[in-house]
Amino acid sequence: RSYEDVGESGLSLKDRRGLRDLLADVLAGKAVYKKIIVLDVSRWGRFLDADEAAHYEFVCRNAGINVLYCAEEFDNEGTEIDYLAKVLKRTAAAEYSRELSIKNFENHKFYVQLGYHVGGQSGYGFRRMSVSADGVPKRILLPGETKEIMSDRVTLVHGPEEEVRCVRMIFDMGSRGNGCTAIARHLNRLGIKNAGRTWKNWMIDE
Repeated sequence: RSYEDVGESGLSLKDRRGLRDLLADVLAGKAVYKKIIVLDVSRWGRFLDADEAAHYEFVCRNAGINVLYCAEEFDNEGTEIDYLAKVLKRTAAAEYSRELSIKNFENHKFYVQLGYHVGGQSGYGFRRMSVSADGVPKRILLPGETKEIMSDRVTLVHGPEEEVRCVRMIFDMGSRGNGCTAIARHLNRLGIKNAGRTWKNWMIDE
């Protein structure tokens, strides 16, 4: 069978459903195969701790399932050269992740300083609007929707008027000494919803 993690980050096992299923099958003795074919060493993941990738390969090998690499120059037969090659490649994959993280952070910081929104969904009372590279507004993005063109940017604009009024009410109550729990209870008494949900104190705190 095949295990795939299409479009998932190699930094963490958490969202790697394919790799997690593979390890679960191997550990539970459900694997009906004797070999695992992997493109290259980095496909286990670009973990910041290079030993993590080595551990997952060891789990498979310890269960009697050999790992074969298609795009590597070594045969992975347990020789010292094989071991050293894998250590170097895992370390290089981890370093690549570190460098990419730094570049992404600097890129995000640059656009935040220009006033654009980066990251997840907008908060209550706001909506995300895509704008062209020269700052011309295009359209409001729906929840979960992404910009259409790579060069586009995203900025925040006011949402529906009833949400804007609610946010102003929250700040007004907070300025008069009301805590998050008291504000949430008041909004719920008024029948105001937050994306269809009743208000909780942590929603106010955000």
